[in-house]
Amino acid sequence: MEIFTEEFESFILFQELENILIDNRKKLAELELKKLNLNEIYKSKVEELNIKNEALKKKMIEKKEIENELMTVEAEISKYQIQLNQVKKNDEFKAMLSQIETLKLKKDDIENRIIEIIDMVDNLSKEINDIKNNISEYERVKKAEEDSIDMKKTAIELNIKEILDKQNDVLNNIKDQATKIKVDNIMVKKDRLAIAKVKAKINEAHKAKNEDYFCSACNMKLTSEEASSVRKAKTFIICQNCSRLLYLEGIEYDRTKK
Repeated sequence: MEIFTEEFESFILFQELENILIDNRKKLAELELKKLNLNEIYKSKVEELNIKNEALKKKMIEKKEIENELMTVEAEISKYQIQLNQVKKNDEFKAMLSQIETLKLKKDDIENRIIEIIDMVDNLSKEINDIKNNISEYERVKKAEEDSIDMKKTAIELNIKEILDKQNDVLNNIKDQATKIKVDNIMVKKDRLAIAKVKAKINEAHKAKNEDYFCSACNMKLTSEEASSVRKAKTFIICQNCSRLLYLEGIEYDRTKK
């Protein structure tokens, strides 16, 4: 199906401006995603710091509990050593001495556990310090990145406003309401791409090496009749596959045909 319109070039310009808007909105979305990723990375670093701080807190509590346990054992050893000097019988002396040795072994074990926890606390403290330094550096980088993103967003948003103004001017000057309504309906259904170029490919298999024409939006091959129609002046054809309006660019149109 052919659509002839005196405002052929205005409709193409309108779609070209729309394509710029689509591209700019895509760039805005990418910048927003980049900003979101920066915040997600920052949150993960803060979460890692919180986990390490919680682990350090637990180890400090554990260390305090074991130190209290050590004090209890040391107090028992001191008590038994005092009692040892008061024991008269040999059997009682040996039994109490055995208890003292058992407590000393327990004390050694507790002291080793304390040393291990101190090492863990030291390592955690170092990790926490490294994470804090990393976060501080990342905050600096993040701020610079966000400032850069905001500048780019502002420029793109300004460009979008300018394009919208141009697009509105083009639209307001179009008199062909029937084609305007058709383009608007297609835009709603086809992700804002209502008008697409026809792309030409040389058919190497053909002796004369004729060109085959395709819809650039859906890659549907045009029939020979459609290929002839699309070469007419100020004429769109409708793609049989995706229903978009198609036009051929970059050639001398056969302006004798309408």
